[in-house]
Amino acid sequence: MELLVVVSIIGILIGITFRGASHVMDGQARKKAKAEIEMLKVGVHEYRRVFGHYPMCKSKTCSANEVLFMALAGLHGDVGPLSPRLKPFLNLSHFNIDKNKFDPIQLKLKETHDPTTDTLLFVKTDLKNLAFLDPWNNEYVYDHTRQDGLSDFRIHSLGPDGKGGEGFDADNVE
Repeated sequence: MELLVVVSIIGILIGITFRGASHVMDGQARKKAKAEIEMLKVGVHEYRRVFGHYPMCKSKTCSANEVLFMALAGLHGDVGPLSPRLKPFLNLSHFNIDKNKFDPIQLKLKETHDPTTDTLLFVKTDLKNLAFLDPWNNEYVYDHTRQDGLSDFRIHSLGPDGKGGEGFDADNVE
C-alpha cells in the first residue's frame, strides 16, 4: 500500500513538471516566432523601399508564401522572377536556410526569359521545402492583399496547431 502511494505521488510530481516545462517551451517558441516575424517584416519593408510595392506575383503563378520567400531571398524583383538575382533582403541563416539549395545557378536552371515560364520551372524544382517556417514547422502566412481592406501587409504564424480561427485555434502569433 505504501509503495502504491509513493508511486502515485511520484507520478503526480512528474506530471506537474512536464506540464510546467511544456508551458515554458511554448513561451520560448512564441518569442522566437515573434522575433522571426519582425525580421520578415523588416525584409518586406526593405523590399518595398527598393521597389515601391510589397512583394507580389504579377503573373499569379506563385502562392503568397512562395512570393514572400522568393522576394526576400533575392530571387523575385520588380523586373520579374530569377533575373536579375538580387541580394537577399534579410539574413537567411536566421531561418536555417541554405542559399545553395535554391540558387538558380547551382540548380542549373535554364532561363527562358519569360517570367511566367521561369517562375513555374523554378517553383517546380522541389522548392516546396523552401519557405519561412515558424517554430512549429508551419509556413508563416503572408497576406499583401489584406481581407480587412487595409493597404498594408500582414505576416503571422498560425501557432502550434497550424490552424486559424477562434477558441483552441486562437493561438496565432503576430
